[in-house]
Amino acid sequence: MHEDQRRPSIIDRRRRFYVFLGTVSAAYLAISVAYALRLPMIMDEFQGAHVVHRLSDEIPYRDFIPYKTVLGYYLQSFFLSLGTGLWEKMVSVKIGMALVTALSLAAVSLALRRWLSERAILLSLAMLAFHSTFLERSAELRVDMLTGLAGLLGLTALLGGNPFLAGLLTGTSFLISQKGAYFVIAGGVAAFFVIRDPAKRRLASHWITFWLGSGIVLALYLATFATVSDLDTVFRATFIAPSRVAFEDLYQIRLQFWLQTLRRNPAFYAWSAAALGLLALSAGHWRNRLLFAYSSVLTILAILHRQPWPYFFVLWLPTLFVMNAAGLDLLRDRLSPRRYRLACALLIVTAVALPLTRLPLVLQRDSTAQRRTIEIANRIMSHEDRYLAGMEMIWTRTQHPPELAWLDAPALAALASAPAAEVGQLVEKLRVSPPRLLILNYRLLNLPESVRQHLVSSYSHRGDCVYVYAPPFEPGGIELGIDGSYRLESRGAMRIGPAWVRPGDQVDLAAGTHYTDAVDPFRLHLIPEEEPEPTGRPCEDLFPYVYYF
Repeated sequence: MHEDQRRPSIIDRRRRFYVFLGTVSAAYLAISVAYALRLPMIMDEFQGAHVVHRLSDEIPYRDFIPYKTVLGYYLQSFFLSLGTGLWEKMVSVKIGMALVTALSLAAVSLALRRWLSERAILLSLAMLAFHSTFLERSAELRVDMLTGLAGLLGLTALLGGNPFLAGLLTGTSFLISQKGAYFVIAGGVAAFFVIRDPAKRRLASHWITFWLGSGIVLALYLATFATVSDLDTVFRATFIAPSRVAFEDLYQIRLQFWLQTLRRNPAFYAWSAAALGLLALSAGHWRNRLLFAYSSVLTILAILHRQPWPYFFVLWLPTLFVMNAAGLDLLRDRLSPRRYRLACALLIVTAVALPLTRLPLVLQRDSTAQRRTIEIANRIMSHEDRYLAGMEMIWTRTQHPPELAWLDAPALAALASAPAAEVGQLVEKLRVSPPRLLILNYRLLNLPESVRQHLVSSYSHRGDCVYVYAPPFEPGGIELGIDGSYRLESRGAMRIGPAWVRPGDQVDLAAGTHYTDAVDPFRLHLIPEEEPEPTGRPCEDLFPYVYYF
């Protein structure tokens, strides 16, 4: 009779767990989708879409050298294919990232029930899901979240006593992004603690098994792409090229964004520190030792990371989810039931509810200017046309010149200190072989003065932040860089080659040199084949405080 009475209670408790797990996961997914629809894209998201697009008809390491390892981009290619336009496709990837994240966290939560209490798992999951940095950055069109999820799955496998599977998973995180090396290192240290007996032979066996799993996936990656390129090229792109990002202070931000996430989520980090301390005090069990070692090593590596942009933290926070859940169970063992319930209630208020107060502020963000600019630019470009934005904003097209395709702070600093002759050659290249249009943004406006002045004078505003080729000329011969139909802007009629052209008339001209009988300065405006209706909208800031709102 006693067992029969308990069964409904167990079933009800299990049902409640599923209901709360589904509620938290659905709430995270709903907010993430709303953010995907509202938040302006960051610069790196356009670059990510460009790389994913290239995978559709190009082979990495043979046709181009990828900035990161490419497994994550292949995973995102499915979602990129779902939208109908450039902007919609990018949003599809972000929604797909949110869905993958929600499902992965739910799956890990189910797996953790083997060792942790349901209440601790659910509370810790809610603390992570509504953590402001995690909520705002986990669905970005980047591969950091996928890297973090692979690392989280590797940690779960370690807790399950399966170091080989953990090695495979943490090695896979490296194939998504080189930052996955942090999970490999943390897992390698923690693998010493995946033991049920103190025998050194057992210890060595688990450690070797973990590294064998990691080594296998890395060797397969290198071998696979070496068949289409060569091993030296793949090795250098995978290990040598990222070293500058890993070991140089390209941006002075190491403290700035740490303080940002700490100030916005103080209760979360305060409890994380307490949970780590509880694990240190409860190292008698091998899982506690493992989790303490893994979390400590990963935290140290995160603190030492030289470029902790806000999106970097999504690699580290999922590990804290597991650590915080374990800490809640350890706290339960040390407190009376009443005090434990009060502690959980305090965390619900301070670490779950308070971070959600940023929700109205974030939803005030607006991506309309970006979307309109991309739609206008894409509509007036043919597949062969080239443009310039300093980042891959029209990610299905090619930028020109390639020297200005990615103008991050180090690239702009290098141009600022470049010799005048080198900058002059760049201006001449833009004059002789110009891009059809510009997407004006802060990167182009921070180019050296001579380059910026040339661009400003040689392009006319078409709508939002789109500027189309419109070179000015002095009386005499002219040299055009692009074939097309041009509208004349001048004080009076004039002859261009054999044609007599009046102000406002259109004339078809080939790239190259043409004779004119102009007596005053004039300008020729390139007319796109599909000219959008004039909007009269000025160019707004396309990236307003993307990291600081």
